[in-house]
Amino acid sequence: MQLLSVLSLCLFVSGGSAQLYVDSKSSTSNTTSLLRNVEYVLRYEYRMVPLNADFTVLDDFNHDILSIGTDSNGEIIEVKPNNGRSQWHMTRLASYTHVVRDKYSNKYIHFPTLKDGAVATLSSDAATLFEAVIGPNVIYNLNATDAHPRDAPLFWTVEPLNATDQRSVLKLRKPAYGRARQDFLMKKTPQHGY
Repeated sequence: MQLLSVLSLCLFVSGGSAQLYVDSKSSTSNTTSLLRNVEYVLRYEYRMVPLNADFTVLDDFNHDILSIGTDSNGEIIEVKPNNGRSQWHMTRLASYTHVVRDKYSNKYIHFPTLKDGAVATLSSDAATLFEAVIGPNVIYNLNATDAHPRDAPLFWTVEPLNATDQRSVLKLRKPAYGRARQDFLMKKTPQHGY
């Protein structure tokens, strides 16, 4: 029953897919003590489920959203206070591979180089492929699928653009569990706009 609840919630929130988070229970002690005191240790397993819809992408830290900004090199992906207007269309290409496009143009989220610290840009010529992994509380981690094995995995991360420009932007970073802002929420846009 718990699995069905998680599945339903994931499908409702994403309207499609990402990696599904499933918990399984295994006892921590032998059968005799299990009868006296029911204790379980949770082990987590992640499964892929595809995304294919319009979303507002929110930073789980403070619910700021991915927005289009600019720097000296052109358009970049900034993380700004939520105005409810920035929306992204996620398209499943094959299996669990996706691209993200600005809903209002034909420009895609693109990392010109797939390396630690790369800043996300918008491009009408190229898109970076990614996988969405869903974990506890319907939190997503997004990682670039085409990164070189010596650099992988590289996750979407929110951090300042550089030492002199403290605007929050979207970058690629290696996993930094508990310290980096690498968790995102996907708020599905209603199909009829209301």
